[in-house]
Amino acid sequence: MPPDMTISSSSSSSSSAAGSDDVVDAESVNEPWYQPTMPREHVQAYLADQEIGAFLIRLSNSCKSCFALSIRVPYFANQNGIAHYLIIRSSGPTRGYKLKGVEKEFKTLKSLVTHYSV
Repeated sequence: MPPDMTISSSSSSSSSAAGSDDVVDAESVNEPWYQPTMPREHVQAYLADQEIGAFLIRLSNSCKSCFALSIRVPYFANQNGIAHYLIIRSSGPTRGYKLKGVEKEFKTLKSLVTHYSV
């Protein structure tokens, strides 16, 4: 893997240029799957070499205060082998996270990941 695609848990906590620290919860910021500034193209290249079910979460380019969940899926499920989902950060008093189109909301990204990966 090229050096610029290495996953580092420290990269997420030190990159405030994209405003990630004020958007993501403290419990999730150091998770290895949280790569806020990794470009979509790098995410796709990285996941293409991973096992089905591998995933990364990054800041969305198309939706402010949203995240993009990218998952390695079987090719019969998606011709590219990578599926992308939008995670919305609610702005209300609960400030939770939920997948676009789903009502269930979670207090942290980590709890959302745990719920859908078990």
